[in-house]
Amino acid sequence: MNNMILNSLMTNLSNGVVTFVLGMGIVFIVLILLIYIIKAITAIVRGKPQQEVSAPAVQPADPVPEIVSAPPVEQQEDEEEIVAVIAAAVAAIAAAEGTRLNIRSFRRVGAQAPAWSRAGREDIMANRF
Repeated sequence: MNNMILNSLMTNLSNGVVTFVLGMGIVFIVLILLIYIIKAITAIVRGKPQQEVSAPAVQPADPVPEIVSAPPVEQQEDEEEIVAVIAAAVAAIAAAEGTRLNIRSFRRVGAQAPAWSRAGREDIMANRF
């Protein structure tokens, strides 16, 4: 009886190993085929010359005169105010002991930023100090 159980166990184990190897082999063969199919499709798509759609040339009826604008005066005052605010922030951070400040660059965030983005920045800045 003990021999029959051992024989049955070995048969089940060998069947499981065969099923495992066969399944994994099929999976890898299909994956390799997919790789070659994708490479072939890529080569076909890149090989075709793309047709350029050209818009019909529109000629203006009258030539547009060049617009000359005066230099903005208020913008210079705004920039001076921004520089003063940045300098005050740098001085406040540098005054704290044990802090090291290294400003590499800054950029202006436009007024067209979404409201949630501006609110987030204001919240972060308010919580820092």
